Amino acid sequence: MKLNFIVKKSAILMATFLCSLMMAQSGFASSGSKKEAKLESATPSYLFVQFAAEATIEASNTVANGYQITLKHVSPYVTYFSERPERKTGSISIEKFLVLWNGQGSNSFRENAPNAALHAVQGGMAVGEQTINYAIEISNPHYDKATKTLTYTVKPLEGTALSIPEATQIHNVTLFIDGDPCLACW
Repeated sequence: MKLNFIVKKSAILMATFLCSLMMAQSGFASSGSKKEAKLESATPSYLFVQFAAEATIEASNTVANGYQITLKHVSPYVTYFSERPERKTGSISIEKFLVLWNGQGSNSFRENAPNAALHAVQGGMAVGEQTINYAIEISNPHYDKATKTLTYTVKPLEGTALSIPEATQIHNVTLFIDGDPCLACW
């Protein structure tokens, strides 16, 4: 009789433990599903990439501690991609990309200029090439389709020392620009 009581008590404890474990797993699964659903419903954030054969960087006459970069022979298209989990990609014309500066509100590039990473090669074979990388903020774009030039006002990001010699010539230019979360808004 005592053995039956121990077996029943053990069975009840085991059943309680298993039910608790199943409920906990189902709770975790449902919270994971909610989290996944939230990620899927979130608006993706896009990053942009621009390419140019060459560029010049000069001190700005209008912006303190600023520069002007003129991208020459710039690609007429801007590549974009979203962060995971969406992983959307594509390309748009420069004209369509520049619409981001026409918007209003805290998410427009006009009122909240994007950060960018400038990667290029400075110098040539005769003087030795050097890769340069700058973390910058870009604003005030101006595109000249006829000459295939795109000019930005550039400021170093806070805490970044940006010392560019006057009239720096660079080539193989890539500009990585942080994004706008609303491609559908274009």
